[in-house]
Amino acid sequence: MSNKKFSFLKYSNENIEAEKKGDYPIIDPTVIEFLSKEFPHLTENIIDSLMNIQKTLESSIDSIEDKSNEIIKSDRNFSLSGKYRSSAIRLHEISMSIDKYIKWAKEEIKDSNIIKDENSNFKDSLNNISNNEDKLYIHDDFTGKHPKSFELDKFNILVEGWEDLIMNTADILIKNYKHNKDLNTIISEIKTEGKKSIENDFRDTLIEMLTEYKIDPKKYIIKL
Repeated sequence: MSNKKFSFLKYSNENIEAEKKGDYPIIDPTVIEFLSKEFPHLTENIIDSLMNIQKTLESSIDSIEDKSNEIIKSDRNFSLSGKYRSSAIRLHEISMSIDKYIKWAKEEIKDSNIIKDENSNFKDSLNNISNNEDKLYIHDDFTGKHPKSFELDKFNILVEGWEDLIMNTADILIKNYKHNKDLNTIISEIKTEGKKSIENDFRDTLIEMLTEYKIDPKKYIIKL
């Protein structure tokens, strides 16, 4: 039984040794490409770690070359010195491979950030377009348009139409701006746009109400 166990362990150790000697890549490029898009900060950490490995390899190469030169000078052992140099050359190849890998990974992060910035800017543009389309100032032409809400300072009130908008505005002015009438503030005349229409008549009424309470009509925003 013990012999079988020994044979199994020996077989396992041989497999492990074979795997250790395998020439595997440090990191799978496909994984890094995915990480650079989804987790760029993790990729940066990996790059930093690889740069540290590269520095360690270069330092090791210097030590091996110094030892190789020392053996030649002291013992004239060219055979062992040659093995040292071969090891140093191999480490240098690995270091250069890591260097190329680092540069590639940095480009992946850079490209990923550019794409994200472009997507973010595109979304912001769409949001700005949407906001501008839904929001009108009181001097605009409201012909054929129906208000859903209005903003004035801290107030943001939902309405069901023009009459409701007028009533809610009047309520806010009476309750919150009644002392404004005593102010010496001069409200400049506002130039309105658009043709004669029922909607613009409501708008003009709003302007008169706001002016009466010494409120700059430009502060009043209507959302459609």
